[in-house]
Amino acid sequence: MLSASKKLDLTATENSFSIGFTVAEYQNPATVYLEYMLENYDPTWQKADDKKTASYYNLQPGTYLFQVRGTNIRGLWNKEGQQMSIIIHPPWSDTTWSRLLFLIVISGIINGLYRFQLKSNLDHLEQNILRKLEDTNKRHYSKISHS
Repeated sequence: MLSASKKLDLTATENSFSIGFTVAEYQNPATVYLEYMLENYDPTWQKADDKKTASYYNLQPGTYLFQVRGTNIRGLWNKEGQQMSIIIHPPWSDTTWSRLLFLIVISGIINGLYRFQLKSNLDHLEQNILRKLEDTNKRHYSKISHS
């Protein structure tokens, strides 16, 4: 029913797709019925139409399991069916690594601003101290020169 591929990895932009499937009954395919379900999306089994295609649109990133089951020529359902794992990866901006990088960049910016402000305050304080020291020295020298 499904090809040899049992796993499908998709990017976040590849979140709309169709899956085609068929039956292996060649003598009387009209007597065989198919159902499919995408776990974590479809609430129940869906009856396959004549095109034997399942289409999904704008799926969220995550892991899904696509399953197909069918009846045999006597109308008995295949309990096992076929399945394929489908993984839709999140966009890069939604990954743990991107959030960590964002946190590091923001921390660096905050740290840089803090250091700049601290240096500015220390420079201003140093200028005040030097000015006061200069004023004190002028007064002291003026007293000495007038004595």
